Amino acid sequence: MKKYLSELHTKPHHHKKRFALAVSGSVTLLIFAVWAVVRFGDVPQIAKENSGPVNLAATVESSGFEQIIDGIESSWQSLTGALRDGK
Repeated sequence: MKKYLSELHTKPHHHKKRFALAVSGSVTLLIFAVWAVVRFGDVPQIAKENSGPVNLAATVESSGFEQIIDGIESSWQSLTGALRDGK
């Protein structure tokens, strides 16, 4: 690897760009993987004691992935609506 990096400056420009893209993509993927493990890792559930009936519709919270999907869907709807309206 040391030899490759020491000879990288002699390579064509398109080869250097491809190498930079591969390295930056790998680093981005690593950061995303660490973030996903920390954000969506195993979270212990805390049980609440209730004396009466429970309204499940009111107590269910959406997960992080559901929030991300909801955000993407609303953004997509806004974009496609703006394109249809000619804005």
